[in-house]
Amino acid sequence: MGDQPRRSWQEAVIRYSREAQSKRTWKDIQRHLIYFDTKLGQLYLDQINNDVIEAIIDEKLSEGVTGATVNRYTTTLKTVLRKAYLQYEWIQRVPAIRSLPESKGRLRWLTTQEYERLIAVLPEHAALVVRFAVHTGLRSANIFKLSWDQIDLERKVAWIHADQHKNGRARSVPLNSEAMAVLEAINQGPHHIKAVFTYQGHPISTIRTTLKNACESLGLEEVTFHTFRHTYASWLVQQEVPLRTIQELGGWCSVDMVQRYAHLAGDDLQAYQERLVGRHKTVTNPLTGTRNNIH
Repeated sequence: MGDQPRRSWQEAVIRYSREAQSKRTWKDIQRHLIYFDTKLGQLYLDQINNDVIEAIIDEKLSEGVTGATVNRYTTTLKTVLRKAYLQYEWIQRVPAIRSLPESKGRLRWLTTQEYERLIAVLPEHAALVVRFAVHTGLRSANIFKLSWDQIDLERKVAWIHADQHKNGRARSVPLNSEAMAVLEAINQGPHHIKAVFTYQGHPISTIRTTLKNACESLGLEEVTFHTFRHTYASWLVQQEVPLRTIQELGGWCSVDMVQRYAHLAGDDLQAYQERLVGRHKTVTNPLTGTRNNIH
C-alpha cells in the first residue's frame, strides 16, 4: 500500500533522453550516457549511492583524464538523478556527487611575430581560415559551418544562428578590414556551394593536421585552433579595448570569462597608476624637519 515500484537507471535514461535530444550538448550527453550504461545499466536508481559513484570517479581518473572531463560526466549523472528525484519522483534522495578541481592551464596566444610566421607557411586555404579566426574570435565550428547567407558584405557583418552558438544565443559578428579581406579573396569566383571556407570545391571541416605540421615546422608549441580565439581576445586587451566590449565582440556569456585576459593589459594599468603621481604637495614636518608628500 503506497509502495513505489523500483525504477532502474535505464528507465531514467530512456525518459531523460527523450527530453534532452533537443539540447545543444546532446552529443556530449549521449556519449556520457553510453559510458554510464556500462557501469550502471544493471542497477536500480536506489542502488546508485556514494560508493558506486566514487568508484566510477576513481576509475575514470585512472584512465588519465582530467578533473574537468570527469566533472562533465558526473554533471550528466547528477542531472539524470535529479530528474528522477524532483520530476519523476522515482527516488527519495540524490546522493552527493563531488566536483573535482579543474586546472585552468596556461593561456596560449600568438604574438604578432608568431602569427605572421604561421600564416607564411600555411597553405592558402588554411591561412585564410586562420586569418579569419584571429580577426573574428569565432570558434572552429562556427567558421567551418559558416555559409554565404550568414554574411552581409555591404554591412560588414556575419550572423551566428542560435543553434550554432555555444551559449544558445544568436549574435552578429562585426567584420574588420582583415576579415573582409579574407572574404573578398574567397569571393572572387562563383559560389557552387554554400560554405564560405572550401578546399578543391569541398567544404573544409578541419585544418588540424595542416596546422599541426605547420606549427611543428616552426617550433610553435601548444597551438590548437582555440589558440586563435585566445589570440583574438589577448590582442584586443593589449589595444586597451574594455573587457565588457571584448565580451560582446567575442560572444562570451559573462565578463568573468574574459577576465583571464586582463593581466595582458599590465602596461596600460601601469600608466593609470602613474596618474596618482604629481597629485601631492611637499610639506615639512615641524617636529622632525622631514619633508613628506600629502594630498
